[in-house]
Amino acid sequence: MAGYCGSVEKAVYHAESPLKESYDTCSLTLSELVRQHRIKVVLTGEGSDELFAGYVGYRLEGQRPDEDILDAETMIEREIREKLWDDPDFLYERNFYEFESIRRAIYSDAVNEQFETFDSVNQDFIDKRKIRNRHPIHKRSYLDFKLRLSDHLLADHGDRVAYANSVEARYPFLDINLIEFAKTIPPSLLVNGSTEKYIIKKRFTIYFPADF
Repeated sequence: MAGYCGSVEKAVYHAESPLKESYDTCSLTLSELVRQHRIKVVLTGEGSDELFAGYVGYRLEGQRPDEDILDAETMIEREIREKLWDDPDFLYERNFYEFESIRRAIYSDAVNEQFETFDSVNQDFIDKRKIRNRHPIHKRSYLDFKLRLSDHLLADHGDRVAYANSVEARYPFLDINLIEFAKTIPPSLLVNGSTEKYIIKKRFTIYFPADF
């Protein structure tokens, strides 16, 4: 436990930002092992989940039950989603109504008072024209790129934990030509039934045993 706690402290230190997950400790440990083997540059898979529908949310997008719009909290959530995404049915794994109560619980009275009038829901942090009238999988991909990849997965989870051990991480899935190709892939080849990242998994079956 002491070793794990130490890893968390190191991950937070090198991330230079608050962390909501502990998996940065794994990336930090990997970069330490890479450095021990005197390797200075590694290829990593960041961007593949966002491009090829690798997160569970992509699979669940077509499996959500119908919402009871008579429920007051659900109606509030739908109004918020309409404001954020121009689509009340697009969930994007967020419960904004619940988040407000969490925010007030974890912040001090002074911080809550300072940001009393601030509401992220009222901010235009994406170009909604980019996702209007698009398939939910493509919407989710665009938002993952804009809201998670650059400021999180490539920052505190990527470059910072790699450079903590003087290792350079490179991201082949973010090659511009590959991105342009991925944009042409139909949703049915990204998520097939209960399989996320379907086209990637099918392509790479030639490199693995049949029972892998």
